[in-house]
Amino acid sequence: MEQEKQLEKNFDGMYLTALLFKYKKVIIATIIASAIISTAVAFLLPIWYTASTNVVPPQTSMTGLEGAMGSISSTLRDIGLARVGGSSSSGYSLTVILLSRSVKDSMIKKYDLRKVYKMENDKYEDLLKEFESNLDVTYDKEGNYVISITDRDPIRAAQMANDYVQIANHFAAELFKKESNFNRLYMEQRVKSIDSTISALSNQLGTLSQQSLMFSPQEQARAVSQAIVELKAQVYQTEIEYDLLRTTFGENDALTQVKKKILEETRKKLNEAMNKPGFAGNFKIDESGRIGIEFTKLLTEIEALSKAKAYLVPLYEKLRLDEVKNIKTLYVLDEAMPPTKKSKPKRVLIVAGSVLGSFVLVVLMILLVHNYIEFRNKYKNL
Repeated sequence: MEQEKQLEKNFDGMYLTALLFKYKKVIIATIIASAIISTAVAFLLPIWYTASTNVVPPQTSMTGLEGAMGSISSTLRDIGLARVGGSSSSGYSLTVILLSRSVKDSMIKKYDLRKVYKMENDKYEDLLKEFESNLDVTYDKEGNYVISITDRDPIRAAQMANDYVQIANHFAAELFKKESNFNRLYMEQRVKSIDSTISALSNQLGTLSQQSLMFSPQEQARAVSQAIVELKAQVYQTEIEYDLLRTTFGENDALTQVKKKILEETRKKLNEAMNKPGFAGNFKIDESGRIGIEFTKLLTEIEALSKAKAYLVPLYEKLRLDEVKNIKTLYVLDEAMPPTKKSKPKRVLIVAGSVLGSFVLVVLMILLVHNYIEFRNKYKNL
């Protein structure tokens, strides 16, 4: 059984070979005609040249002032502001700019590509697609960008590749300045808001200090506490001396009466210090806690806002500097040169593909025609 199947397969192969050999003249004629036509077409096709420029983004490692400002830029991103800085890793890829509609439109207008591509009456979307088919922007793993432009004129292709980088740099700089301006206005508003708040709190603190005569809660509390302790100690001491004199000499003794008056005066001073304003300031001792807390709260708010302002001012100055700084997003490593070799059409590939395709098609046609003839003959014999 297996031998029969093998013989049948060999027979089919031999049959196919014989069939192709039978129509060899048709196959050879088709292949030759296809080769001649494809060669003629390939040589009639316009020649295109591709020019490439190799560019790199700025270094991310900086020294000096730029290095110090780099940490500030990171802080700005952390607090939610837009991207600042010229590096591609600062928020979006440079490919976004390189493939933007604005850059492509500028190239089309500068080189009048509608006339170059002979598409004066076509829609702009079709013109844009034609230009995009001749544009290639790739990002290599080493970190560089390769911009390639294909054109019929090698000199124009090189010029377009170089100008593409310059136009992309222009739009990137404009975008960077817009971001910096937005961030600067926001930061300026924050600094002004802090200044106005500090001014209002300072006025409240000054009014409270003027009314209460409190200027340093901790120092005043320490001094008042020490004074109260000394007054109470003096009262205790005078009471002891008065009791000794009264016990020894009697209540009506002159020395006892003098000590009694001294005791009364000392107690009066202690009472006034505890219950009347003026001893520690323009407030009673039992009100010192409330006034001290209010004074300390205002002073703490002012100090906290002052530190916040000291933190924001360098960021604000950084943004002001970015607005006037000439940012260059891409640096040309290898400038595009007019190519000396064409990039397309690939004539050998066109001819080879045409020959191979014609061979496959003519074989399929021979098989289909032959099978149709056999089927028709069998149908007639039924």
